[in-house]
Amino acid sequence: MKGKRVICYMGILLLASVAFGANLSEAPRNDMIGKPVMSVDNGDIVNNGAVSPAYGVSYIQTKDVAFGEIDTVGSTTYDWQFNGPALSRIAFDPNNSFVHLVWIWSDEANPWDDRQVYYNCYDPDTGWVFGQGMDRGTACQTTRSGYPTVDVLSDGRAVVALHRGTGPTSAVGVDIAVGLGIFDFVQLSPDNVIWPRVGVTGNDSICVVAQHGDNDEVYYAYSTDFGSTWSDLIYYGVSRSGQNCFTSKVSDKACMMWTRDFQEPTFNSHVMYSVSNDGGQSWGRETDVMDAIPSPEGNTYEWYMTRHADFGGWGLFNAEDELHIVFSASYGTRTGPGYYFPFLRNLIWHYSVEKGVVSLVASSTPADYPEGVGTLNAYGNSYLACKPSLAEDGSGYLYCVWQEFPPDHWDIATAYPADVEVYTSRSMDDGATWGPQVNLTMTESLQEVCPTVAHFANDTLHIIYQHDLGLGSYVQDEGPMTDNPYIYHKVPVIPGDIEVVSIDDPPHYPDTTSYSGETYTPKVTYHNKGTETVTFQARFEVESPSYYSVLNEDQDTVMVRNGFYYDIVEVTLDGDATTQTEFASFYLDPEVLTDPALGFKAFLYYNAKACLLGDTDISDNTIVDSCRVDTIWVEGIEESEDIHRLAVDISPNPSLGRTSISYTLPRDGAVNIKVFDSAGRLIRHYGKNTTAGKHTLEWDGRDMNELTVPSGVYFVKVISNDGEIGGRLILIR
Repeated sequence: MKGKRVICYMGILLLASVAFGANLSEAPRNDMIGKPVMSVDNGDIVNNGAVSPAYGVSYIQTKDVAFGEIDTVGSTTYDWQFNGPALSRIAFDPNNSFVHLVWIWSDEANPWDDRQVYYNCYDPDTGWVFGQGMDRGTACQTTRSGYPTVDVLSDGRAVVALHRGTGPTSAVGVDIAVGLGIFDFVQLSPDNVIWPRVGVTGNDSICVVAQHGDNDEVYYAYSTDFGSTWSDLIYYGVSRSGQNCFTSKVSDKACMMWTRDFQEPTFNSHVMYSVSNDGGQSWGRETDVMDAIPSPEGNTYEWYMTRHADFGGWGLFNAEDELHIVFSASYGTRTGPGYYFPFLRNLIWHYSVEKGVVSLVASSTPADYPEGVGTLNAYGNSYLACKPSLAEDGSGYLYCVWQEFPPDHWDIATAYPADVEVYTSRSMDDGATWGPQVNLTMTESLQEVCPTVAHFANDTLHIIYQHDLGLGSYVQDEGPMTDNPYIYHKVPVIPGDIEVVSIDDPPHYPDTTSYSGETYTPKVTYHNKGTETVTFQARFEVESPSYYSVLNEDQDTVMVRNGFYYDIVEVTLDGDATTQTEFASFYLDPEVLTDPALGFKAFLYYNAKACLLGDTDISDNTIVDSCRVDTIWVEGIEESEDIHRLAVDISPNPSLGRTSISYTLPRDGAVNIKVFDSAGRLIRHYGKNTTAGKHTLEWDGRDMNELTVPSGVYFVKVISNDGEIGGRLILIR
């Protein structure tokens, strides 16, 4: 074992007790490493002379917001906190309810000579150990450092991994007491293996996964004695970026994740993972997560097949010791590494390794984003919805937290996002289905970036993120320098049951040849099925499928769903009450709806949602009204060609719940329609005698026991005396 060091813990603890008194948690920050404590006035804490427009008059006060409570726990001018996936910047210890936070701190401009890794800790008895407000927290060590992650030993002490120095080198430090903030670091070898991610297993094994600074290689290291000695950093395999490390809290399991580039047939970055059963000392074979996602055929990519995960992913071992993985994905091209089409809708995937279940947590809200949208430049290494992380509560429910660029807040002049928000969604069935997306921040024209949720959640989600006061990353030379608050957001999960009763009188246009345009004011009726008053987000969207062709020299085609409209309204509703919510009006442009050059059957999807994080029944909080609005393109097709053969058409596809299965029979006779899941199990069966011609069957997304089926890939088979024909359906909840 390398990196062994000797330290007199009794002497340090004795000195600490003399200097700080009996209660170590009340120790002033930085005294042990020679950095003076910054004085804080009793008045408002301001940022460069400006009071926060988002969080009120003071950064030092606890602030109630629509979803929970926020504290400012520190600050930074270094606004490039993640260089890939979400990182473990927060750890909640369920044994003592302490919260441990780390981030990259600086108070200077480029080149940030003062850059340090800062730490703060919440003691449930005394509050924030190293202060609350701007420039609070304590430096973990004295050398210039960055890109930390944190986890907790079973005795409650925090473990921090970071890289430091001009080399640079990775190092791991263990706090000498719970919440003391004095970390005893061991430097790992060799040099220039950096960006370390740390995890602590249920057996108190500590493992680190890191990336070589110059080569596309992933390394790992481990400690079996509470971080006193460490192995060398050991080469595992090829990795372009996005490395991460996660550990079980009930066994000695660990998971390392990374991204690898694949060139054929279309350029994609795939999420890879490997599992260790001995605390990171040895690792199993590498596994490609993308193998579980439906593969596109030929050069046509449906939007739900976006499989290019350029920035890695996040993992969680649940209380049953089962591994769950989440990652964001967009459309990859053959043009080379790191390139993708950021203006296309992207997805956040969930994968349950043991159960083999793939599900969609969320997709970026469909919208007409400005041409040449600038997310890659404004906040590098970002998709429209990205950087997901996972938590689990005591009921076994999973929570996914991510950042997203809302479609209605864009700077048209620069094609940059004027707003970044933090979203969450909950799964009550081990990740098979996910509830509606809840916007936790709702701060228009402000940026909440780089969120991470603590793995453990009691009745509360514990989230940390940066409130970036300047549009775009200053570190990446895409925005101004600002002194940015670092925010701890405590989100209580409040149970309730909201039902979307109806979309009231949505306009339908079966024949758009006479359509001349109309202004529509959406109205939706909601009902609180519970007995308590709850606050939820009412959300309304209008979207339509579109095709983007000739995206690169190989002329790949991608189907997406463009948004014509998006609005969100916060609603408070008493128990057993009903209300009608009115959304902002919008104009349906006839040129958009009747353009035959689009080359597809045009539909409008009216989506009404009730977004409540603690909703106990998600089967009735979404209604989709599918309205066919344009038949110009299909009017030239000779229907007589189709009437003489067996045919099937499934729409909408993908579907958010209810699906029309249209089929054509050449002659009278019996017909059987069967729906199978991706494992080949029969889900639903319809049979009857019918006449020749076209018929339509509505499938409500339920199985033969009238239970709602989860998101996934399903296969529809139509069987008649003239043969059988099938089709594939993507169901999204």
